[in-house]
Amino acid sequence: MNAPLENIAKKALVEDLRRIRQMLAAYAGGDVDAVRQGEPPLRFSTLDGASSPTPLAWLMQIFGLTEFEADILLLCAAMELDAECAHQVVRLQDGATPTFSLALAAFPGAHWSALLPDAPLRSWRLLHVEKDMPITTATLRIDERILHYLVGLSSRDPGTESQMKLVEADLELTPGHRQLALNIASSWREATQAAEAPPSIMLRGGDPVLKRAIIAAAAAKLGYCVHEIRLRDLPADRHELAVLIRQVEREALISSSWIMLAAGNGAIEGEARERLDLVLAHATLPVTVSCGEAPDGEQRLAGFGVPAVPPAERLELWRQLLPPGVVAERAMAQLGFQFDLSVAAMRAAIMEARAQTGSDEPLDKALWRACRDQARSSMPPSVRRQEPRADWNSLMLPARERDLLRTIAQQVAARAAVHGTWGMGASGAGGIGISALFAGPSGTGKTLAAEVLANELQLDLYRIDLSMVVSKYIGETEENLRALFDAAEKGGAILLFDEADALFGKRSEVKDSQDRHANMEVSYLLQRMESYGGLAILTSNLKDNLDEAFLRRLRFIIDFPFPDGPARKAIWRAAFPAQTPLDGVDFDRLAKLHLAGGSIRNIALNAAFLAAHQGCAITMSHIEQSARLEYEKLGRAPGDEELGGW
Repeated sequence: MNAPLENIAKKALVEDLRRIRQMLAAYAGGDVDAVRQGEPPLRFSTLDGASSPTPLAWLMQIFGLTEFEADILLLCAAMELDAECAHQVVRLQDGATPTFSLALAAFPGAHWSALLPDAPLRSWRLLHVEKDMPITTATLRIDERILHYLVGLSSRDPGTESQMKLVEADLELTPGHRQLALNIASSWREATQAAEAPPSIMLRGGDPVLKRAIIAAAAAKLGYCVHEIRLRDLPADRHELAVLIRQVEREALISSSWIMLAAGNGAIEGEARERLDLVLAHATLPVTVSCGEAPDGEQRLAGFGVPAVPPAERLELWRQLLPPGVVAERAMAQLGFQFDLSVAAMRAAIMEARAQTGSDEPLDKALWRACRDQARSSMPPSVRRQEPRADWNSLMLPARERDLLRTIAQQVAARAAVHGTWGMGASGAGGIGISALFAGPSGTGKTLAAEVLANELQLDLYRIDLSMVVSKYIGETEENLRALFDAAEKGGAILLFDEADALFGKRSEVKDSQDRHANMEVSYLLQRMESYGGLAILTSNLKDNLDEAFLRRLRFIIDFPFPDGPARKAIWRAAFPAQTPLDGVDFDRLAKLHLAGGSIRNIALNAAFLAAHQGCAITMSHIEQSARLEYEKLGRAPGDEELGGW
């Protein structure tokens, strides 16, 4: 409560206490009727040209107190604040605290129902009645929170202070969320105008920070603030919970606030569901529940789904969170398009990036890395992240295939401009995802190419073995893929699906329910790849076994050919860095080995270990030993033209 209002509250309270003293004096002198002829009590004050209720008048309004009940409350307050009034009470009865019998005798408009258990004074715990005593002789004591409020102090109820947190909307809402806030406010306004109780609301899905901002905006439209309570902090004991809920509601009425129950982002089940049921059973005021998923069978709450923040609107959030000029507009647009982070994660990324850079260093690159790190936490632990170390120099491919890979990299990098700024992602034709098939024999560089793209684009690379995702149980494959893509959307990581043959075999001819189910799995994967906000790559060793109808839905198909002699020679040279000691290595002879790039790199590495163990440079002998091991692993014998004469 600000200073002018506090002064007005004290002035009104002084007048009210003077009137209580007059009524007690009149009762002591046997002239109660004289009080009724006095001036009416001060109930409203004017501040800045607007009339507002005094604290006592506000309590009377929100709790429905009669003048007699208000006088009882003032009598109890006077015992704490007015020494003269306290002396009067001591003289009028045997005891230093007021009783109901004194109020019944001294104050006009007296009625016995004032202290019924369900009457406002007791049910809202505005005052406390001495236990185990007759109601007329039991002592009465004002609640500490109510006493402070009458005085004009803004202290909170000690019983609810640890649970109730004021929601401060420190973000401007994006257009989609602004509309949702208006819809919520309208539902309350319409119910009030129809003389109905406003509905309890469930806000499901979305970012917890943004949900708080949405509720705060909706409440502000109607002149309310919002207090948040975490569901997990509520007591499990029914009686304790009922008492706490009543205290919370009392605080909400006094402070003109909505109660927001934060239930986390997961499903409300088990003990959390039991607590929610108890809250809704005991609550007499509307409650707003913020949760991730709607509880099964819940029909007591008006449900509102929180729409995802589209990339263009995520840019608005970055503009709010970053000081002007710190990060270029184009870089913020790329962040907004690439990373679907919560506001908390965005703030954490900003802090992390600032810690990594000096005062004169640009924040752009560090912020990109920090956002990528924040997005990693959402990926399933079963999915393996592969650290991309390879660059374009590591790839030994024909010019056409290299150009196609560069085209993929350019398209991924330009998505923010094409789909976002230019609006070409809004049409929905073909989806915004970039999907590719890397086809070719094992070891020809398919995984290496994915690494090169991830390194070039500074994105995470996740390698998924499709044979481990596919399940024989109906619907389980789709559920596995759904969880994977939903998590990957947070950071737009590159998804590399190995062994596409496990799912994409030729199944156009449906013979039974198993084939139909398999086709559904493939369709679901392709649909998610097309709508995925990143790059999804399938690899296959047997392209000819893949159904053409499925292949037509992929944007890129790149063939990784088995390397010819010159290509193998280049791969051999690249396999040994410049600082590697070599002695008599004949690259022309090595090029005669009919091996793919993966096998060549394995042989080079094993030869290096052999030489290091012997403490000498790598020779053709080391390479020959390693080559024979590699051929054994591949399950074939080298031809005479390969190792003959070594």
